[in-house]
Amino acid sequence: MESLNKLSTTTVSDALDRLGFAGQCLGIKPLDHGFRLRGRAFTMRMVPVAAEGGTVGDYIDDVPPGDIIVIDNAGRADMTVWGDILTFVAAKRGIGGTVIDGMCRDVGRSLELQYPLFSRGWSMRTGKDRVQLDALNVTVSIGGARVYQLALR
Repeated sequence: MESLNKLSTTTVSDALDRLGFAGQCLGIKPLDHGFRLRGRAFTMRMVPVAAEGGTVGDYIDDVPPGDIIVIDNAGRADMTVWGDILTFVAAKRGIGGTVIDGMCRDVGRSLELQYPLFSRGWSMRTGKDRVQLDALNVTVSIGGARVYQLALR
């Protein structure tokens, strides 16, 4: 992993292309261009809420320090699945960062804490009572790239 840190994002993207892997998360951007991520993925898939309202952050205590939270919210732009409370808790717990195929909110806290956050964009509309957790540690799609959760710890 240390040698991977020395490579630029575009170099890694080109190498993945040559190997035939779709490793580029299209449409996903960092809040700050200085943010970089590497680490194990802690994956989750969100789905529209069923009959009763759902919560969006109950999983946070299960994420090991250093892991990268990867949230597949199917690119939804009409609600968020990440905000300042999750940013604060994740930064305090030493989580490596968050990647969302969808929206985040309260971006000021991420920038203040220098917590690496990548998403399609930001908005103020909460996902509470609009989406719910469908599955943890499953293969997800983030901007067209498949992200796998390895079973070994």
